[in-house]
Amino acid sequence: MKNFRPTGKRTVTPQKAIKILEQNGTTISQTEAELILDFMYKFANLSVKQVINKASGKNRQ
Repeated sequence: MKNFRPTGKRTVTPQKAIKILEQNGTTISQTEAELILDFMYKFANLSVKQVINKASGKNRQ
């Protein structure tokens, strides 16, 4: 994910992700939290684009 450049405002910080995961028994480092959040935001963005394309009748595969 080195080539991924975040755009837009992110409301979940790495520190917040670490705290949430620790409350559920998972310990991660700052770097791991950043990677997880990068993946989650990218995946969410792709999911939204897929829904928009499907709703507009565009079927790119």
